Amino acid sequence: MPSKRVLSVSQLNAYIKGVFEDEIILHNVTVSGESEEFRITQGITHFTLREGDCRIPCVLFSVYAPIPAGTVIEAEGGVRFYPKTGKVSFIVKTLRCKNIEGEKRAAYLKLKDKLEREGVFARKKTPPARITSIAVVTGETGAVIHDFISVLRGAEIFADIKILPVRVQGAESAAQIVQAAQLINRLNCCDAAVFMRGGGGAADLEAFNDETLARAVAACRVYTVSAVGHETDTTLCDLAADARAGTPSIAAQMLAGQITQTFAAVRSLGETLVFHAEKLYNKKNALLSMHTHALDRFIEVKAAAGVEKVRFLSRMAEKSVDALYLKKLSQVSTAAQQAETAALQKLETSQNRLETASYKLDAQSPLKTLSKGYARLQKNGKSVETAKQLNKGDTVGIYLIDGRADATVIKVEKTTRK
Repeated sequence: MPSKRVLSVSQLNAYIKGVFEDEIILHNVTVSGESEEFRITQGITHFTLREGDCRIPCVLFSVYAPIPAGTVIEAEGGVRFYPKTGKVSFIVKTLRCKNIEGEKRAAYLKLKDKLEREGVFARKKTPPARITSIAVVTGETGAVIHDFISVLRGAEIFADIKILPVRVQGAESAAQIVQAAQLINRLNCCDAAVFMRGGGGAADLEAFNDETLARAVAACRVYTVSAVGHETDTTLCDLAADARAGTPSIAAQMLAGQITQTFAAVRSLGETLVFHAEKLYNKKNALLSMHTHALDRFIEVKAAAGVEKVRFLSRMAEKSVDALYLKKLSQVSTAAQQAETAALQKLETSQNRLETASYKLDAQSPLKTLSKGYARLQKNGKSVETAKQLNKGDTVGIYLIDGRADATVIKVEKTTRK
């Protein structure tokens, strides 16, 4: 039995190259198809010709004006096999755009115009003031979700990220993405939703040009961001979302910026509250000092007047006859006692008023209350006074003497006052 001949990779590729070179028809042929994946690299134009599910990569060794995806073109040239890479390319000598759009491009523009006229793309929501959870609709595998999370973590943003895995291309992908959008609406489980996938050709992004998908994204009650394909790609999903990001990483940067702005606003509000509290305390303290000084002066004047009156009566008594002396002396003593008693009573009353005013002012100071270990709770921007206002899972803001913290309610126990 003869032994089998074993070829090396270079020998096999050299043989294949010879087959291509021997086929004269492959040296000069005109190919027609729809263009996609058009790009220019270092003065060389690369694109792909497509017909249905069949594709062939094309190379033109010169710069050609950008051709929209889906444009029908005729390319004249020859087929070349590259032994080093084992790949086949169509080397274009000349090409002609037939100035008509392919079937998919025409269908896309027709559907886009229809949705525009219905106002589907016009319903835009503003970014929420507070983003604590983000739903991400994307493929279960791939680097895009890792890039998205890495950007958020790099910006020190630790929002709760819920991943809804779907197929991002193929026959079932559009339906799965629609179901994810409907699930987000039904559960109301996030503050923002991101629909994303990595780059690809026009065929890879077809699911995101589905009419039902575009309507589902536009109907989302939460803020939506579309990050599909490359920055140069524009899908119906991009147009239906509230915001469009060129890449998943850019989408993460957009949301991180919004979250950072919210934290800065809350921090600024807290600083303003502390400033005004200190200002009010200093004002009340200065007013109390002024009243205390005026009270002390009033007491001194009244006491001095009483003493002067006693001295005057004493001098008058000395000049009187002996018979009147004892009578006047008694009157003077009585007057002196009454003046002293009145002065002491006024002094005591004034001191009591001063202590009461000081106690009330001190009790009204919000800083003192916080300094005792108490805290003030807020839910949705409103003060929480009773347990009835809280439910399990609520997010509350805790305001302490030296700052603020966020917390999630894990249990609520309501008690009845007796």
